[in-house]
Amino acid sequence: FKHIHDPDIFRKLPAIFTLMQELLRQERGLHTIEMLLRYVFNALEDMTVTQLVTIAEKSLQGEMVMTLTEQLRQEGWRNGVNQGIKQGMQQGIQQGAQQGYERGLIEAIELGVNLKFGEEHAQKVMPVIREIHDVNRLQALKDALKQIRQLKELNALIEA
Repeated sequence: FKHIHDPDIFRKLPAIFTLMQELLRQERGLHTIEMLLRYVFNALEDMTVTQLVTIAEKSLQGEMVMTLTEQLRQEGWRNGVNQGIKQGMQQGIQQGAQQGYERGLIEAIELGVNLKFGEEHAQKVMPVIREIHDVNRLQALKDALKQIRQLKELNALIEA
């Protein structure tokens, strides 16, 4: 614990882990080592699970260590999967909100074009507008519909 903030902690870890071998012989030794490894991993931001497992495997020996390192690998995998799922869900929610906003803008533009220029003209320009996926551009088109008086003005904005 006293070396956790030393700049050369990575160099000292193998010796520290070697001292922990005595813990493996105790009844709750594996649990204690697991807690210590978790502490080291959480305290050292630059350390990956793979690095920690590699150092532990080189420093410690025996069947229990293999069990411990396997546990750490599986937990690292589980944590990675869980983190990936959370990130995927967040991205999905953001993407869904973005698509919903985009769809709403397109529908508003279509309604505006229908009301201002008629359904026939809307049928001509809307396929092109539906291909626009930039919400800023769609917002600008929707806002511009308030001032546009002629269809050629709308076509010029769409082509820009």
